[in-house]
Amino acid sequence: MRKIPRLFRRIVFVAGMIGLTAVTVSAMQAADQYDQQIDLLQQKFDFFGGPSLKNVFVILFLSIGPLGVIPAFAKLTAGADTKLKNGLAFRGFWISTATIVAVAIVGQGMLANYRVSLNALLTAAGLILAIVASRSILTVYGDKPSGEPLSEKPALSMAISPLTFPTILPPHGIAVVLLLMIIGTRIDVNEYLIVGMITILMASDYVGMLFAGAILKVLRPQFLQVVGVVLSVIKLGIGITWIYGGIALEVGSIMRIIG
Repeated sequence: MRKIPRLFRRIVFVAGMIGLTAVTVSAMQAADQYDQQIDLLQQKFDFFGGPSLKNVFVILFLSIGPLGVIPAFAKLTAGADTKLKNGLAFRGFWISTATIVAVAIVGQGMLANYRVSLNALLTAAGLILAIVASRSILTVYGDKPSGEPLSEKPALSMAISPLTFPTILPPHGIAVVLLLMIIGTRIDVNEYLIVGMITILMASDYVGMLFAGAILKVLRPQFLQVVGVVLSVIKLGIGITWIYGGIALEVGSIMRIIG
């Protein structure tokens, strides 16, 4: 009796995704036809260093990559058997992958309908990166985590929360994916490559969760923390650069209007 409702939900989900994707593509095309900042943005990127594929991958890795997932998953599943760990890892993988791909594809259409300017998007992306990177750096000087396992007994019900949200997909990671997808597609960065990068990172999160115990025996959490701080400094620099780029784009837009 359970197979019919489950199949129905899957059919509704697939149909809904197809419909939303069609609406999204139409909305983006309509918005881009009248967006006069695209040419100016591409010119500014020659100086400020825009979201090239290399930069996009680095930022995505820092936001939704396995660096923070591995120790968190090990702590979450402390005391669980291998079967439960593998089950949690697999469920977290497909739920997070489906969610973040849907956000990347559908979410940009929502902002396109509101005609959010490119300079605002670039500045917003820079602010998010800078704030999150600053918090990551400052936590080194804060209270140390206890390192003790969670009091809640590990179960498959944890796949959605706290595993997928916020461990694999933290709020800032979802926001960064959405903003990068919007900016990238508007400056002719292949959106399929961005989606491919996201999928690869989700797969790396899955592999990291499967082998979290073995990885942490070789790479101690303290080492991962140091690496995280170094990468956060890079992310902070990229964020500040993007903020400057957004401001420069706004100034250029104003000069073009009054000129």
